[in-house]
Amino acid sequence: MKGAKFRLSRPTSGVASLDLQIIVIPAESTIEVLNSKENHHQMVEVDWGGTTVMLFARDIQDRGIPVKRSRTKTSKGEVRAIG
Repeated sequence: MKGAKFRLSRPTSGVASLDLQIIVIPAESTIEVLNSKENHHQMVEVDWGGTTVMLFARDIQDRGIPVKRSRTKTSKGEVRAIG
């Protein structure tokens, strides 16, 4: 799941890793999983617009809609993932 991106279908509470403040990530926000190893609280680290947040893995499973990476050809004909 590391590197996977999701769009949240509902507002989701999490804990900011920097200062341990509880925050609410709005619905329709995109997150990217940074660390797929769950800690003893079953939380994973995600990036939300440059902020590292701990979310419950279950919330991501229940509220996260996978964001597909698009593929494009470079000027040299190579294919690379975007997004």
